Amino acid sequence: MGRKNNYVYIDNGFLEALLHDLSAYLRVQTQYLSMLEFDGKTSGEEIILPKVYFLAMKMTTSKGTEMIESARKMLDTPDKEYTFEEFSLESVINEVTGLTEIIRSYNKDITFVKEYKADCTAYSDRTRLYRVLLNVFNNSRTALDGVTNKTIKISTTDDDKFSYVRIQNNGPYITVKPISKVFKKYTTSAGKGHGIGLSSSRKYLYDTGGSITAENLKDEQGVAFTIKLPRTKEIYDRIMATRK
Repeated sequence: MGRKNNYVYIDNGFLEALLHDLSAYLRVQTQYLSMLEFDGKTSGEEIILPKVYFLAMKMTTSKGTEMIESARKMLDTPDKEYTFEEFSLESVINEVTGLTEIIRSYNKDITFVKEYKADCTAYSDRTRLYRVLLNVFNNSRTALDGVTNKTIKISTTDDDKFSYVRIQNNGPYITVKPISKVFKKYTTSAGKGHGIGLSSSRKYLYDTGGSITAENLKDEQGVAFTIKLPRTKEIYDRIMATRK
């Protein structure tokens, strides 16, 4: 992006990613509304609805608003596309999984397994990472359609330089070959979507010194995505220096 003569110039990739992420929130909102329609109980002229659904709607609305505000700030300062900070990975992951677990009645056939290493931190753009994680979780849920004993496993670990988030599901293998092609724009292995989410996720992570990979599991059915992030600003600076 750039600014010239009071105009902001935006590339197609930015607009595609923004629209894709916005549509993800709207899809979740549509799911909640469908649940409200069938789970509400009538009491006279009033409809009594479970409080949990309102909490879910509030959470997704808040996050959608936060994403739009982030995009607005980027348009105001196009030369500063990312906002960096050091934060706990567990806290961000819990925000994303909270959107899923707060409506367990909708995903009651999915088992979530969490294995967090204590004190895993990352230096990145928190809002962008949230969007990456949400996209991978949505892809995992979609991949489990028609699968029995549906399971999504989330784990974190780290080493001296990087922290890692691994999101694993027991859905069918990715058939795209080579598998790295799944991160290419307009490529989709699920037969759904537009093939933009993983492509934009890879760009976000690369721009912030990280990466994302996918693999078909060897010892069991399923697919795993691994997100790699610099732990500190010092590590991030070293990575970016090697790219100049």
